[in-house]
Amino acid sequence: MASRLSAAAIGRETLRISSPKPDQELSGFGDGKEAEMRLTIRDAMATVFVLVAAALYALWANGMAMQGLTTRVLGMIVIGLGMAGCMANQREMAVVYWVDRDRPHPPMPYVVAASVIGGLALVAGIITLAAASQMMLSIVVGATVVLWAMSTVRHWMAGGPNEARTSAPERTLQKAA
Repeated sequence: MASRLSAAAIGRETLRISSPKPDQELSGFGDGKEAEMRLTIRDAMATVFVLVAAALYALWANGMAMQGLTTRVLGMIVIGLGMAGCMANQREMAVVYWVDRDRPHPPMPYVVAASVIGGLALVAGIITLAAASQMMLSIVVGATVVLWAMSTVRHWMAGGPNEARTSAPERTLQKAA
């Protein structure tokens, strides 16, 4: 399939994949002329951070690697990677918590669920660092993975980033036309 792709260019943080010929279809991409993935480079960065955190925890918990690390040290690493995942896509956090009022917001149940799970991760992280609790560390890892999955699915389902980044005056003009 890689030979069928003529270009994979990154523009405006969106990956565009085009077929070599306008009428040639790429498998799995609707009409095949051009497919725009809705996930951004920032989503990919967050994915890497979360996968590294989960992999480190899994290796450590199963005794396969890094046995010299204490629960607190691994907790700091996992919390740091989770925070890096959040900060990699802080523009979307501004949308979720109504700081960016020019873009459409997710439904309130999503905001509440993300806030509750984030709060759980925070409390479990504090307990992990204070009491060296392996159970709380597993909760931090689980909550981090769940938050990542929720946000990635929301970004995928919400529409392309270019569509969402249309400024308020442009949207008003588009509605009037």
